[in-house]
Amino acid sequence: MKYLLLFIGLLFFVPAKSEAQVLDPDYCWTCLDSRQHFAAGVVLDIAARGPYVAKDWNNKAWKRVLLVAGVGATYEVMQYYEARQTGHLGQPGYGFGPKDLALDVAGAITTELFIWVGRKIL
Repeated sequence: MKYLLLFIGLLFFVPAKSEAQVLDPDYCWTCLDSRQHFAAGVVLDIAARGPYVAKDWNNKAWKRVLLVAGVGATYEVMQYYEARQTGHLGQPGYGFGPKDLALDVAGAITTELFIWVGRKIL
């Protein structure tokens, strides 16, 4: 885990000379891609409760949210890599998107809260 955080940190602080911008400059919080990232966080959090996930990872809410964050960060790193290869860095929708990652995690946290409140009520 610490190596993943180190790699993500290097993306922010050690850009290559030819790269215009590492981060995705998309800041629309209500656009279609933002809603898709939120929905992906919800779906991944629900999927993390399944029997195909190791029992060590689906028994606590914070572990499921961390799992969703890891999947979201991996997706964003791959999107950055693709944008770097195609020369689209600096354009909206391309590069590592911290907003998209935040929406993935927000979807997972919302799901955890809804399930927690539902269990308390019922």
